[in-house]
Amino acid sequence: GEPKAVRRSHGDMMALLAALNQHPAKHLDAVDMPMWPNLVFDALCHGRTCVLPAAASGRLHMSRPEILVAQMRRCGVTMWVGPPGPLEKLLNWLESSGTGWPLQYLFVGGALVTPALLQRAQATLPSEGEASAVYGSTEADPVALLSAKELSTTSPAAGVCAGRLHPDIGLRLVQPVFGPVTWDEAQDVSQGEVGELWVCGPHVNSNIESADPESAQT
Repeated sequence: GEPKAVRRSHGDMMALLAALNQHPAKHLDAVDMPMWPNLVFDALCHGRTCVLPAAASGRLHMSRPEILVAQMRRCGVTMWVGPPGPLEKLLNWLESSGTGWPLQYLFVGGALVTPALLQRAQATLPSEGEASAVYGSTEADPVALLSAKELSTTSPAAGVCAGRLHPDIGLRLVQPVFGPVTWDEAQDVSQGEVGELWVCGPHVNSNIESADPESAQT
């Protein structure tokens, strides 16, 4: 799809980096391989080693799994972060070749993460490893986290579980309305009803105006 531009202030970036760093995987000895350029900041600003994936920026769908896995092994990567598409290619190659990778933690997000994909990812990790789905958006990320181990303890239900809320996030389910409405004006839905998800918190982008003036008006 077409990328959407979002303006971020230095304060927005500082809050985002603080939010991303609140996980046991983010220790100083970790070696990251992020598939998104903005997450390079997460590693470098917190003093962790960052390995840039051998893939063309903006063309992750063209990445070659055998090259990425070889790079992970060579560089001792312990943590991979990326979207479902490249992950599925990696899993297909790992399963067909009967090989593994050196990862301890795997985070997947940016699009719908099905329970089946998350469980496949967990199966490729060592017993102490952990695969997790990250829920969020460009303007508010991360919002929630769901590990494959937690998923295995949940009961099947309609929809896809998004996981546990990030500790810095406040959440409401409100009645959908057309047109602008403020946080105070919105009406919460009753328990069990479908509503629109609203979040607030320090790492939610403070600049609500789109970078595209025409988009801001629609």
